[in-house]
Amino acid sequence: MTSIFRVVVIGAGEINFGSPEALVDPNFSRTAERIEEERSSDDATVRSAWDSTKACSTIAEAATLSQDVDMMILGCPPHFRGTFQHGKRADLEMLEYFPHAKTYLVEKPVAAVNPFVSKDCDEVVSRFAAAPGAVSVGYILRYNKAILKVCSILKENDMLEQATHFVDLIRFLAGDNNDALLDTVHAATVRHDEPVGSLTKLGFDETAIPEGERVPRVTSAFWKHEKGKIGSLTHGITLYEIEVLADGWILRVRNAYDAVTTLAIRAPGQAEEQIIKMEDDPFLTEFQCLVQASQPAEASTFTTDVVPLRPLSSFADALQTYKLSWKIRLAAEASAAC
Repeated sequence: MTSIFRVVVIGAGEINFGSPEALVDPNFSRTAERIEEERSSDDATVRSAWDSTKACSTIAEAATLSQDVDMMILGCPPHFRGTFQHGKRADLEMLEYFPHAKTYLVEKPVAAVNPFVSKDCDEVVSRFAAAPGAVSVGYILRYNKAILKVCSILKENDMLEQATHFVDLIRFLAGDNNDALLDTVHAATVRHDEPVGSLTKLGFDETAIPEGERVPRVTSAFWKHEKGKIGSLTHGITLYEIEVLADGWILRVRNAYDAVTTLAIRAPGQAEEQIIKMEDDPFLTEFQCLVQASQPAEASTFTTDVVPLRPLSSFADALQTYKLSWKIRLAAEASAAC
């Protein structure tokens, strides 16, 4: 592995970070501000990494600087990608102008259109499938150590049922060749205009938002998977927890976004839970995975028991998560209209 790892970041918003060779954003002043912030860092390594970074206003302009790129990071909002429409195809432009990049990291979700009305997303999947570089969509919780431990337990034991939270992790934990049956999705919501939907603490003036555009306070959904497993999602303004009920096992993942994740395991026949605290940085693990994927196998610098050998969420896989999320939304809206 060489000492220079070339990165092009598309989007100067809050989601992106790293050490880019080029930073692309149509808001040029924001791009320059981001670069200057990094060049003023107290960390000498950060200052050095950003010292020669070039700012570009378009992907096409960035392509004129160099084609020798190790990683493309597409972090612009989903409204600007996932389709063939002008101004909403940044992912396709990335593939067209940087066809030989070694890895591509795309922020989730993969689009911001109804995938059952527009077929563009399916065609975008085929474009990414044809790309020679490794592709990863940023469902970073798949790289969480506690989640990977749960996956290991599920694979080592013959599980019959499971119920979890977070749409993508439900699909991930369900295993290969066991996708959600979209026609089985049922959902209900707590609307903003219902008595229990009246919130006493808001960080903004909700009256400025048209009533038809206000989000539900709680969405609860369930569905079946191809092999008969049941997935359920309860989403609200609460602390996040993932729970797996699996043939006598109870597995709970708490604080998955924190620096220390808690995994509670109650095995069949056990009255007490085993509590495991795991220090973790799934963002870092995903980046390490992509760096590893960009290098020849013999050049790998990471241990495979910590860093997966390949990206855990392909573009095609991420689209299935997106479609399931849309089915939940549509089912919830239909229920609210009754």
